[in-house]
Amino acid sequence: MSNGFMIAVVVFALLAGSDSSRGIAMYRQREFAAAEAALQRALAANPRDTTARLYLARTLVELGRVPEALAEIERALAGNADPEAQFQAGRIVRELAERRFRELERIAPHSASVRELAGGHLEMKGDLAGALREYRAAAALDPRRPGAHYLIGNILWKMRELDSAADELRRELAAIPHHGMANLVLGQVLLARNEEALAAPYLERRPWRCPSRSWRGGS
Repeated sequence: MSNGFMIAVVVFALLAGSDSSRGIAMYRQREFAAAEAALQRALAANPRDTTARLYLARTLVELGRVPEALAEIERALAGNADPEAQFQAGRIVRELAERRFRELERIAPHSASVRELAGGHLEMKGDLAGALREYRAAAALDPRRPGAHYLIGNILWKMRELDSAADELRRELAAIPHHGMANLVLGQVLLARNEEALAAPYLERRPWRCPSRSWRGGS
């Protein structure tokens, strides 16, 4: 390999690194169009620059081009086992979901669907009291909403408020007798109350899934 070729490779790599650094700096300064151009140049020179690709994804989110951003995240993770890359990609997706949720709250603050989404968000964060408040708000807005009383009952089960949990789960099963998760959680509640004979029929029922919605499971 000639010295001239080696020099060219080094210069090429330095230029790519320069574009990557410049793009990150432009992103931090909120100059998103310039950031995109620099990051695209960096990736043309080095497609395996995961940091540049994830910053490009962030830049595309800020430019309102979410599908392109998600595609860049997929490219960054393809065959990439680096835990830091996976963490940063997951962080972008979570931030994007939270941004979308805030927009939904702004547009439809009194929607049962939005209140239920808020409850799910709080439940995943471990805020059971907050999740219960949101699920109850959703049920108040739409008392016949499928799954509403299951979600409340499941939270009450997690909080070990057994009597209230059983009441909510029975309300759900009165409307949807074959709701598999409601049957399972009610069976667990009854076992916890030492009512094994009453629990058995609920635990034995065949699992059922609503075709249009998925239910979060009990613990």
